[in-house]
Amino acid sequence: MEQVFPKNRGKATTMVRSAWSLGVLLAISFMVFLYPRVSWRGCFIATLLPVLSTVHIIRRIEETQRWQENKGNHKTFIGLFSRKIFF
Repeated sequence: MEQVFPKNRGKATTMVRSAWSLGVLLAISFMVFLYPRVSWRGCFIATLLPVLSTVHIIRRIEETQRWQENKGNHKTFIGLFSRKIFF
């Protein structure tokens, strides 16, 4: 979302969050058209394709410039519970 202009972030977020419904339609399509031909094992293997593509995308896409600049400038999760914060 960092790459989207601030005035368009609401629309971009809505599009990303509504993509689950397309996934549901794809899963239903797999069951209707693929299941009779390849049974549940074939459908299970077919669902590995999105997983593999996600891993590929995560490895290939670089982090944004803003994230690179702020990397390491934040406190760790454990650091949030230090005595300095509470007392």
